[in-house]
Amino acid sequence: MLDPVSGLYRKVGLLPGEQGTPKRKLRVHTDMVADMFHLGHVRYLKQCKELGPSDTVELVVGIHSDETVESYKRRPICSMLERIECVSVCKYVDEVVPCAPLDVSEEYMA
Repeated sequence: MLDPVSGLYRKVGLLPGEQGTPKRKLRVHTDMVADMFHLGHVRYLKQCKELGPSDTVELVVGIHSDETVESYKRRPICSMLERIECVSVCKYVDEVVPCAPLDVSEEYMA
């Protein structure tokens, strides 16, 4: 469900470590272009990974296709495959999803 405060999607239920629920993985999803991958990208992904205890957070990063990016700004310098490869080796990232949509929906998150 969409959290109205943060504007982020979150599975219904308690976060890992909160009272009253067994510890479970929290899957955090973010989308990015990641063109010319740099320290600012790494710091952002680290912040996403730190939304919960490190052993309970799975960070999933969606990478926009070249065509999607070009629909709202210039074509990326690096191809989507190059951008996926750069993001996938970042130690904070657990999974990379290609061709992520600009508009995240409940259906996409499911």
